[in-house]
Amino acid sequence: MSLSITDTGCGIFRENMKNIFEPLFTTKARGIGLGLSVSKSLVDANGGSIKVESEEGKGSTFTLILPTREAVS
Repeated sequence: MSLSITDTGCGIFRENMKNIFEPLFTTKARGIGLGLSVSKSLVDANGGSIKVESEEGKGSTFTLILPTREAVS
């Protein structure tokens, strides 16, 4: 299963891309920098991945990829 989320914000600066999934990393005055870190941990724990594409001044797209499982009856 794949889910993409796109925004039209300011994008992510190239020098910040390597840190965005690190706990407590933030570029905002308000916030604690846990959202993307927790999201990545949950996706990783379920055998998935998160990919990000971003263009400064134009926004970002995050794509979550999770394996599918057959329903148990």
